[in-house]
Amino acid sequence: MASLIKAETNRPGREAGDEFATHQLNDFFTRECPGLPLPWAWHWVYGCPRGRLTVMVRYAVAEWAETCGDGSIEAEPAGPGETKLQADCLKFGQRFTVWGYVPDAEVQGMPKLVRGWSM
Repeated sequence: MASLIKAETNRPGREAGDEFATHQLNDFFTRECPGLPLPWAWHWVYGCPRGRLTVMVRYAVAEWAETCGDGSIEAEPAGPGETKLQADCLKFGQRFTVWGYVPDAEVQGMPKLVRGWSM
């Protein structure tokens, strides 16, 4: 994973807002963590790859948290009736994050939920 990130970070012509090796990262995670729901897109933000999940977000963030993180899920208000969920992951020697939005009702009863944001 480190070589993939280094290659993408140093890619000539890469702009800050560009996707960050979405296909390469998703291929990597398909091999290394089969069955995990994959992000729609990866971007380089806050010094690490961040993947946005758009379907089955509650389930997907929880799976990433258990498989690649410490099991905890961060939550913060995102707007009227909506919460942003995030799992910070450190597996493979590189910090990366997956996140997505869910209705507030889906947050109720989630295990290992932490209110607030680490980044």
